[in-house]
Amino acid sequence: MSLPHRPLHYFVAGLIVAEGSFGKKKYKNPGRFTFTNTDPELIKLVYTFLIKYLKIPPDKIFIYITYNTEITDLNQHQIKDFWKKTLGINEEKIRIYPYRRKVKQIRKRNNYGICQIRINDKVSRRKIENFIKDITTKLKMAVGEGHIESP
Repeated sequence: MSLPHRPLHYFVAGLIVAEGSFGKKKYKNPGRFTFTNTDPELIKLVYTFLIKYLKIPPDKIFIYITYNTEITDLNQHQIKDFWKKTLGINEEKIRIYPYRRKVKQIRKRNNYGICQIRINDKVSRRKIENFIKDITTKLKMAVGEGHIESP
């Protein structure tokens, strides 16, 4: 049996489950979905997948960047320009939040901060939740049937 999705779907679903989060329904942002990572390639992959495959309207997606001014020599404009070019979006969609915190040991990271894809829309959130539920169901069925080969 082959599972009815491309490997990309399973990979992105795993990323979303591991690095994504959904706003609590009982709190202020019940429609919120966020995906946070420092790897520009993974951010671009998830961003593109949300638009291309899940049909999330780009106007519902915002980018939030936090960065420690103690770690990078880049300024806000350089960081914003990097993410604008990486994701092919207007800079109005990007919010930058610098902070300053002394660190004892600097781990090797990119200089462009921590990027968060943020969606505040209940319809879009539902699309993402349904995608994860569908993938999870198909994987459970495949495992339950004794299929352990990769999709």
